[in-house]
Amino acid sequence: MLLSFEKDPLLATLFQETLDPKILVTKISAYTGKEIEAGRTLLIFDEIQESNAALNALKYFCEEAPEYHVVAAGALLGVKMSQGRSFPVGKVDFLDLFPMTFEEFLDANNGGALRALLEGKRDLVPLADAFHQKFLTHLTNYFIVGGMPEVVAGFAGSGGFAKARHIQETILRGYQNDFAKTCSGVRHSQVVPVMAPLKTSQEMIGEHSLSSQVNSASERDIYRRRMHLSIKSRYTG
Repeated sequence: MLLSFEKDPLLATLFQETLDPKILVTKISAYTGKEIEAGRTLLIFDEIQESNAALNALKYFCEEAPEYHVVAAGALLGVKMSQGRSFPVGKVDFLDLFPMTFEEFLDANNGGALRALLEGKRDLVPLADAFHQKFLTHLTNYFIVGGMPEVVAGFAGSGGFAKARHIQETILRGYQNDFAKTCSGVRHSQVVPVMAPLKTSQEMIGEHSLSSQVNSASERDIYRRRMHLSIKSRYTG
């Protein structure tokens, strides 16, 4: 059962009076009109950063109602920017999503046989030149396209580099818009430029490139802390 706190803001009101999981299950069932069966129904709290009470309810589901299966999804940046709010420490198992690996990129680009060859190699003997060149071509493409699944799909689906770059730009604009939503209390103009170098370069944002964008030591410190926050929140890195 998918429950999106962003799509349906009224969901958050169900958690305002109590965090008792048994009562919450009854409320959610009544609100959605769907039966919630312990051990069978999977509750998915989507965009959970929109409700700190729902986030803390995970603790009580873990301690008092482990028979209910609950999964929460949301932006870590929104959680980390929630100053003065608590978090159910020790009651949440984290599953992080990462970009596709080079091996997965090979699979997506009809390179399954090459992946098998690579994973089956157990010595340092160089590959035949024919295979070496194929791997170099795929690796170069991987460096340019990256590992975001939608970008890889666009590239592999005969869209080529033009399609891949268009999707990359769309994703980056989406990230910047998400910053505007989650960075309340923080100067938006200090956060968005952290992502700007990614639009013009495939290289990692380094200390030199960051420092070149600001004027004073205090500004550099502000930008550096924002960059580290974005890395911890899986926006970059």
